Amino acid sequence: MYRLTQNMLVGRGVAVGSENLVIPAQGYDGFIPSKDEILPTTSAIPGNGGRTYSKYGLGQSFAAVPLFLIGSWLAQISGSSIDLPRLIVSFLNALILAGCGILVVLTARLLGFHTRTARWLAVATLFSTFAWPYVKTFYPQPGVAVLLLGAFYSALSWRLTGRRYWLWIFSIIIIALLLFRISEIIALPAFMLYFAIISPKERRWSWVLPMSIGILGGIVLTMAYNWIRFGSVLSTGYNEIAWNMPVWIGLYGLLLSPGKGVLIYTPLLILSLLAWFYFRRRHNEEAWLIAGLWLSFLVFYSPYKYWTGGFNWGPRFLLPLIPLGILPIGEILEGNKTRFAWASFYVLFSLGLFIQLPAIVVDHSRYLYQQVYESGDPNAYSRTIFEGKYSPVVKQWPVVIDLLKLYGKSTTWESAADSLKELAKYGDSLDVQNGRSLLIAEFMRRNSPDLWWLTLDLVRSNPAWYWMILPWMVLGGVSVGLLWWSHVRYTH
Repeated sequence: MYRLTQNMLVGRGVAVGSENLVIPAQGYDGFIPSKDEILPTTSAIPGNGGRTYSKYGLGQSFAAVPLFLIGSWLAQISGSSIDLPRLIVSFLNALILAGCGILVVLTARLLGFHTRTARWLAVATLFSTFAWPYVKTFYPQPGVAVLLLGAFYSALSWRLTGRRYWLWIFSIIIIALLLFRISEIIALPAFMLYFAIISPKERRWSWVLPMSIGILGGIVLTMAYNWIRFGSVLSTGYNEIAWNMPVWIGLYGLLLSPGKGVLIYTPLLILSLLAWFYFRRRHNEEAWLIAGLWLSFLVFYSPYKYWTGGFNWGPRFLLPLIPLGILPIGEILEGNKTRFAWASFYVLFSLGLFIQLPAIVVDHSRYLYQQVYESGDPNAYSRTIFEGKYSPVVKQWPVVIDLLKLYGKSTTWESAADSLKELAKYGDSLDVQNGRSLLIAEFMRRNSPDLWWLTLDLVRSNPAWYWMILPWMVLGGVSVGLLWWSHVRYTH
């Protein structure tokens, strides 16, 4: 998806290349891989004209365009050897999830919750769910989460205000949603049913045209992209997809399994299940809309062959539902037994924060690579999913502690810096630069704490970078402090 953004903006069109790189074996004890590993630079699929293309939707690639342009401009004026376009684009999901927090507050306020409750729901969504570690990825699910929440917000706004332009905003959101992932069409039946139920007699069918345009717009644009890539409007490039998994395995895996269960990675959803019944008393149709969306995703992904979503933190395919899943909690936080409700919320919030934090300090893929590729056990990945003692939730903190101990040795710093120095010699052309950046990124995420000031030190960066970053960090901290103070004054 990043390569597509890059190629479109440098005049290469929508085809993307794919090269096989070799990640060299790391001779230092504690670094991985322990033997040479072949790494393809993209998962491109053969298509028209003998070229290869991305199999993913256009949404994430288009969303990255502004950041890529900013990175390219900074590279021109700074002359830095760092791959600045890639670096700046890497902030995309962080910005998207920050926007998601704002939208959670707006949606909660629209539902009638107090400002204090709305802000806590947003903080919980961002830091106590498995969404947080996705700020470090380029997966499209954070964008899908914001769009799905935006669709909910616009539908609710139309119901409350009756203003037709909310339906057209909804339509635009649906087009964007389908461009991000055409499979998210599974969410639309729940919205159709919601509109059919809430529409008053005088505007019974007013939602049909905007929704139809949104659906047709997303499908037609996706089909056109399919034709450009693969010569068929129905070919998406996902040739390996299949729905041949026993439903009960996928359903258990997505909800309760030690390694992928959404209730394991986001304990606050347990409170949300209880809160849903209270939420339904005041927001019956919205409660059933949220339930319908969860049902749609579970029915679609439970029998899917790759329901796990791969080497990711938690059940990636359910991430778009997390903001909506947190919203019902607001109802019990403002109910009759608020003291008990808030106590339960704080406990589960803290537990969720504790679960996510080690995946922020050290990339979760280090443990999975160690377990799957370094152990030599052919059943290792399955064990990380279904056996509690191998779950990333259990193992991630020990991995963090071990890696921090490893970096307590001066020899580790020198060895890591030397490895990065060697990888940085990997050529200067555009394709080679992509490969070099990928090799450095793979080394860093597998073998170093995932903290920016340590990263700058390891790559022996110019000290000026610290002074470019620190003011923004300070400004952000002061802004958060002022917002929190105004929150305290407002609610007390």
